[in-house]
Amino acid sequence: MLIKIFINADTEVKAIKVYNEFIEKIGNFIEEEKNIKIEPYWKYDDMYVIETIIILTCTPNDMQFQEFLHKISDKWQFFGLPIDEALASINSDGCSYMINGINMINIFY
Repeated sequence: MLIKIFINADTEVKAIKVYNEFIEKIGNFIEEEKNIKIEPYWKYDDMYVIETIIILTCTPNDMQFQEFLHKISDKWQFFGLPIDEALASINSDGCSYMINGINMINIFY
């Protein structure tokens, strides 16, 4: 899965710290992880985007996948027919939980 994480941070070091906390939080679901890109987000100051590829121990059809998503946020939107993208944002109506420091996350599967 390709995962794009939009992180509230004013330095790359701070963004990586949030990313590492994210990986620690979901570690039980990870089989393999490869960080492929980190860069400032062009649209906003004080935000970085980290792209990573993560192979999970479950598939999107498993109940474990729902547990994985809930570790990250309590509110998700899904796109595609069949579904091939999940998006969570702290700005979504009804979102009351997101891993600290993460503004938005896209998961492509």
